[in-house]
Amino acid sequence: MSIDKSKIIRKGSRIAGSGLVRFITEGLKTSERRGKRNKLYCGDASYCSRKSTLFATTEGTNELTAASLLYMDMGTAIHRVFQKGLQRAGVLVEAERRVSLKYKEIELSGMIDGVLKIDDEYKILEMKTCGGLPSKPKKEHLHQALTYALITGIYKVIIFYQSRKVAGWDGKLECVEFEVEATPIQLDMVADIIATSFVCTVNGVIPPIPLHIAGQGDCGFCPFTSTCWGPTAKKFPKLSRKIEVQIEEAKKDLLRMSKKAHKEFS
Repeated sequence: MSIDKSKIIRKGSRIAGSGLVRFITEGLKTSERRGKRNKLYCGDASYCSRKSTLFATTEGTNELTAASLLYMDMGTAIHRVFQKGLQRAGVLVEAERRVSLKYKEIELSGMIDGVLKIDDEYKILEMKTCGGLPSKPKKEHLHQALTYALITGIYKVIIFYQSRKVAGWDGKLECVEFEVEATPIQLDMVADIIATSFVCTVNGVIPPIPLHIAGQGDCGFCPFTSTCWGPTAKKFPKLSRKIEVQIEEAKKDLLRMSKKAHKEFS
């Protein structure tokens, strides 16, 4: 018995409204109202103080699509598999370690993917999934890892990228890792951005765009890009001297805390 190929209907998955993809796309797309959260997250607060302050003090809309949900779930699954492998190899001290700091009524929080101990040295592990493997750590990922170094006092970090392609034809994983030892200059930089996020959020003022962000190409998928770079971009006033003093004091407190934590691992 032969198969009648004329009865097989092929529908291109990338064509709008075609086949099951239409139901999947429509079924997974959600939109929810985001309220003022008065909370900062390590990934934002150490990379762009303006973004973290706007997220904490303004309302908006969060949209989730089929693609974004797939990316999140794939990233979570890859993390779990790698954490299991590191645990079995005996180098994973702790997985998904929660960290937090508080400045007045504002909390900064984050989740470290792993704390490793290799050759008697503690190291922070930050894992990322990606399409193509980068030739160097992405700025925002480096800032996030350095924030964990600042908070924990563990100044060696590994940023590990795993491609969603998973492996090549030979079965070898498509991945790359970068090991970084946090320098005083780097720690001072992220401490300054975090301090700015804290102080500006508490005082209800919008901070300037950090110097390391040269244009909207450095902003990724930030929902506030048009606010900062668009034709109708708002002109935010310069920070007052009072706010600048508070930022400097908060930064000093962060660096003192970090040095104290670092002594535990020296």
